[in-house]
Amino acid sequence: TASDQTIVDGFTRLSANGDPRGTLWLARLHFKGVCGLKANTAMGQAMAAPVIDEVRKMAEDGDAEAQFLIGVCHHEGLVVDLDPVLAGKWYLKAVEKDQLLTFGNLAELMASGSGMPADIGAARKILKRGAALGSVRAKR
Repeated sequence: TASDQTIVDGFTRLSANGDPRGTLWLARLHFKGVCGLKANTAMGQAMAAPVIDEVRKMAEDGDAEAQFLIGVCHHEGLVVDLDPVLAGKWYLKAVEKDQLLTFGNLAELMASGSGMPADIGAARKILKRGAALGSVRAKR
């Protein structure tokens, strides 16, 4: 429910304070052209490149938001190769920790069979669980 500017400002502050997740979020916003930012894939890639290894390490150490972000990078091709198998792997880890943004992305891969066998029933279960936990995308 936050405004686009509030979201951008929040991630900008996190990035300025040295949080690589904030930088990767900003990179993704530029890469996709969301939250009022014009799509600029080159800028997104350039912003993500210096922090991807640090965020990956955080993901490997169990940080659910970092797991989501690494999954997204593989899902969207942000600073790494498109790889739906790796995206699904990271999304599964984040969902196990109830990272709310992940439920819709994982269900999308499950329903489409991208990187894993297509399973509409499993996708529905993931969406129901995410919706029950408060995921806006899962509710939609």
